[in-house]
Amino acid sequence: MFDTPIVFIIFNRENTAFKVFEKIRKIKPSKLFIVADGPRTLDERTLTDKTRALTENIDWKCEVYRDYSEKNLGCKERVASGINWAFEKVDRAIILEDDCVPNQSFFQFCEELLEKYKNEDRVMHICGTNFHQKNPSFDIKESYYFSKISQNWGWATWKRSWMKYYKPHMEGWPEFRKSSSFKNWISNQLFRDYWTYVFDRRARKEIDDWDIAWTYSCMTRNGLCIVPTKNLVTNIGSEPGGTHTFKPNLNTHTPIDSMDFPLIHPKIEVDEEADDYTHRTIYGVNTNFERKILSFFKNNFPILYKNVKLLMK
Repeated sequence: MFDTPIVFIIFNRENTAFKVFEKIRKIKPSKLFIVADGPRTLDERTLTDKTRALTENIDWKCEVYRDYSEKNLGCKERVASGINWAFEKVDRAIILEDDCVPNQSFFQFCEELLEKYKNEDRVMHICGTNFHQKNPSFDIKESYYFSKISQNWGWATWKRSWMKYYKPHMEGWPEFRKSSSFKNWISNQLFRDYWTYVFDRRARKEIDDWDIAWTYSCMTRNGLCIVPTKNLVTNIGSEPGGTHTFKPNLNTHTPIDSMDFPLIHPKIEVDEEADDYTHRTIYGVNTNFERKILSFFKNNFPILYKNVKLLMK
């Protein structure tokens, strides 16, 4: 029996949800929270009903809680409200969406660290993904490192972090945007420009999501994210029907590995080199975003263009 509560978030993709649910079935959690969004159309109801039905076959001793919406709330509201609902009942949880397939060791990894850091307020997030498989300089002897960036394809957190600090409407962003706290936390100008661009779009409601607001919430607290040195979760949702990952990219369908135990614990300090790689490779800050910034200045502020180009080298 696995004692850490699991929140399973589903919608309309029975095929991917089945693969994740089979991993949950193997671990046999004693508490399972199932969060489901409602259909967008009458035709979609068949798909949402089938996806919900696959979670009915629970053949182990388990307290099951279901939060099914009859209307479509969208990614932002449904995920956030579902996590809120779960944390009204428990003080910690592992959260899996219907397209994030974990290695079985992911569950033990999260459980041990949820307990270890339960009173460490600055540690706000435990993720299951690691995108450094192609990073030749990635050589960390410990089982995980600390990052300034929260990755949300299979993760865990505490009620004390989510319920107290989550800012679903990007509250305080105009002030934080200008603050020394933001500048000190993300000291690289190019990286800070990237997050400013992303947070601006989210604040303008141009993106329907919950996780950008969670990343922002962590940053406002100088919150730390735990990243495993092995990739423990793969996203298989890059297909038609996906909300944000509807086509393959370099971050989806990554191979998963098994974590070694006992865990080797690092000091509580940010690995700046690993974060630099994440920004430049995973988010493409030095490629796509850099080109956007340079193009913007070249077309609108040609006098400043050369200076900006020099700063970005």
